[in-house]
Amino acid sequence: MKELIPLDLLLLALSLIGSYFLSIYMIQIILQTLSMQRFKNYKAKKQQELPSLTLLIPVRNEAELVVEAINRALQLPLPNFQVIVIENASTDKTYDLLHEVFQLRPNGKPDTFYTPLFPNLRVIKSPIAGKAHALNLALPQVNTEIVATLDADTIPEPQGLITVLQEFAHRPMLQAIGGIVRVINPSMTWSPKVKLPSSFLYALQGLEYLRAFSGERLGWGLLRANIYMSGSCALFRTETLKESGGFQIQTVTEDLETTLELLKRSEGKPHPIDILPVVVAWTQVPHDLKSLFHQRRRWQAGLCQCLWKYKSLFLNSRCGLIGPFTLPYILFTEILAPLLEFIAFLLVAHALFYQLVDFNPVLVIAGTSLGLSAILTSLSALTENRYLKSRWSILGLIVLSLPLNLLYRPIINLYRIEATLRFPWFRHWRSIERKELTSLPQASP
Repeated sequence: MKELIPLDLLLLALSLIGSYFLSIYMIQIILQTLSMQRFKNYKAKKQQELPSLTLLIPVRNEAELVVEAINRALQLPLPNFQVIVIENASTDKTYDLLHEVFQLRPNGKPDTFYTPLFPNLRVIKSPIAGKAHALNLALPQVNTEIVATLDADTIPEPQGLITVLQEFAHRPMLQAIGGIVRVINPSMTWSPKVKLPSSFLYALQGLEYLRAFSGERLGWGLLRANIYMSGSCALFRTETLKESGGFQIQTVTEDLETTLELLKRSEGKPHPIDILPVVVAWTQVPHDLKSLFHQRRRWQAGLCQCLWKYKSLFLNSRCGLIGPFTLPYILFTEILAPLLEFIAFLLVAHALFYQLVDFNPVLVIAGTSLGLSAILTSLSALTENRYLKSRWSILGLIVLSLPLNLLYRPIINLYRIEATLRFPWFRHWRSIERKELTSLPQASP
């Protein structure tokens, strides 16, 4: 049977794709090294008066965990903070539950309530679905120096928030700060120590978060070139956020869009955002494949929408390294890489089927790729284990890297490719089913 692709063309394509991915790995190793330096050189600022803080918690169809999430936020050991919950057009019993448990009463403004149980808690009822709409509805009522977004399925880490607030106090040029977000382990009794969840899907996502935060974003942060602020827990200067028009609503990833808007407005000025090597929150990730696929499609489509909206930042040296390096890197690794990886799988399968190449070289290349991935994962874990006193199992992470790269990523990439191809028309922000946060500390009565 004659092959479909000539051997010379096939080998050229595989060589180019292999060089492409080897270059990405080299850049990731550099970023990992920078992340380690970020951990090593970071020193928490001396204690001083903290700026005031408001937590914005949008909730939509969160009846399973909304009361627990609010109680945990209210327990933060901060001297001056407010909590505003935005009930975001839920179709379940979320609003009724809030009304009953917190004894909500009108405070004189339309669809705005206070509770006699907690003087620093307010609830706003939003008639329009959408996280960014909900946040913007609450933003005019924020009168504190700092405002933070917090998802209902996310538990703030008190010391991490205090550290971030101290950073705001010492660095007035910073307009937004994030930190490391970790995956809640639903299979363990609550402990500040980290270990792999027994659930396979949770463990794979925990590995992804480890690589993203301690492997890349801290490296970009050291270069003052990071653009990511996790929407599950991000802190902004209130005045700056209001001046920039609030949370952006034109894409399905309001966190990235809002950050890029801040960067665009700061052209020619010092980099306005930072990410600290401290844990600021624990978040619940999708617990089933359907929810996971919805989430990754939305992330991918939102990334494409943001890159298209802010295409003027590409190669723009007035934004520091963002234009010349960060955005092109994200374009090549997050947008093009899934497609090229899929094409590489097809080309290798074609070559093996028609016996155009020997199996041994393919096995060596695949093993090298898996080895580099395992090394990067191990470096991320070793760094966290040393500086955050975590207890990641290095052997467990190395073993988990195999199904992550051989099974999990190829399937996720198919959904990312589909989202990339239709990102201009992607406007759905589907809710993800949640579970009760029963593994965390008991909420207050």
